Amino acid sequence: MTARDSYNQTVSNAELTKAAALAAGEMARQVAIDAVSSVVGTNLALGASSSQIAAVKSANNAKLASVNAAEAAKQASIAVARDTLRNAGADSNPF
Repeated sequence: MTARDSYNQTVSNAELTKAAALAAGEMARQVAIDAVSSVVGTNLALGASSSQIAAVKSANNAKLASVNAAEAAKQASIAVARDTLRNAGADSNPF
């Protein structure tokens, strides 16, 4: 396996890891919203309650934090792989 192959594999793995983190973040968001929205006897015609609005805002903020963390982890992983490829010296192709 060449340094380029290792770099390409790391990039591929980083994308898969990010996708899994995004899916988990969305699932957690949906569960948090469902937990407050599935109250028996809620009258949908009255609109969202303050607790529902707060839960949605909190869930959206948590998802945004997980998206940012997943992207940061992906970029860090790719940066390490890029440095390793660069230090190998045998590969002069663009990244």
